[in-house]
Amino acid sequence: MSKSQYLRRISGKAIERELDPQGAVLLAYWNGLKGVNDIPLRKDFDPIAVPAALPRIQIVQYDQAEDSLTYRLVGTEEVETRGYDPTGKTIAEGFFGAALEDVIGNYRALLDAREPVCVLDRFAKKNGVFVEDISLFLPLLDEQRVLKFIMVYSYNRPTPQD
Repeated sequence: MSKSQYLRRISGKAIERELDPQGAVLLAYWNGLKGVNDIPLRKDFDPIAVPAALPRIQIVQYDQAEDSLTYRLVGTEEVETRGYDPTGKTIAEGFFGAALEDVIGNYRALLDAREPVCVLDRFAKKNGVFVEDISLFLPLLDEQRVLKFIMVYSYNRPTPQD
């Protein structure tokens, strides 16, 4: 059960309706990398192909044996939004969201689906202004074709009128 009353997870074609232009380019690039695979390899991801998205990207490493998720790269806009850099910390140590169980649930949804997942939620920024946060979760395989990395692209927009 989610702690946030606004949290929604979506998949499939509905994701495209929620993305800003940089997120749409990133998703199209990810889809193009798949080739004959269901999920692209991390080594095939070239950051130069999606420069506008980079400040909002996080790379999280999943260790199946330890069942742990660790921030490996966090873009500059993500660090600014959070007010800290969680690189090197586990999700439990460095998460940003209403509740840890929701954040872990977002990663679990991707690990279960093994396909892109988009998460919409609302929260107050450091200045107290509420925004809607849109996060696109994209799986990436290591060279042994194990789902080991999760790329997350996030951005904020004004909250919709209820």
